[in-house]
Amino acid sequence: SIDDCVLLEETIEIYRRLNIDGLPGGLIHGDLFRDNALFIGEKLTGIIDYYRACEDLLAIDLAVAINDWCRDENEIPDEKKRVAMIDGYNAIKPLTDAESHSMIALQQISAARFALTRLLSGDPPLKDPGEMLNLTRKFAATRREEKRYQTGQPRQSIYEPH
Repeated sequence: SIDDCVLLEETIEIYRRLNIDGLPGGLIHGDLFRDNALFIGEKLTGIIDYYRACEDLLAIDLAVAINDWCRDENEIPDEKKRVAMIDGYNAIKPLTDAESHSMIALQQISAARFALTRLLSGDPPLKDPGEMLNLTRKFAATRREEKRYQTGQPRQSIYEPH
């Protein structure tokens, strides 16, 4: 739709304007979705599908993982899960202030990237692009709310407290 095109163009502009100073880079998996994690019981035993592995911002792996792993059964972003994942990440590799400040933007960029790759994966798409488009919309709304909050208006979040 035209609205989706505008949303994706806005997200590309966010990416272009993102100040990557202070955002550490290195080798990332690039696709840390639940279906690429192998478990025995509760123990993570392997990560598969390195097709999207590349050199990029390290926080992108966290953004991708949060986008997939930190939603409830209705696909609503879950703030408790998000905080728990970030806390777990910080226990091993603390985020820089710049990474923390950029996380919602990185989540929006990551969601848009997967929406586009799903749209372009074939007809019909291999996975539903609507899932990631909806998430991109939610992050865009959160970023607008953050701007409103910075001007003294009350803050709202896409994350539903559970």
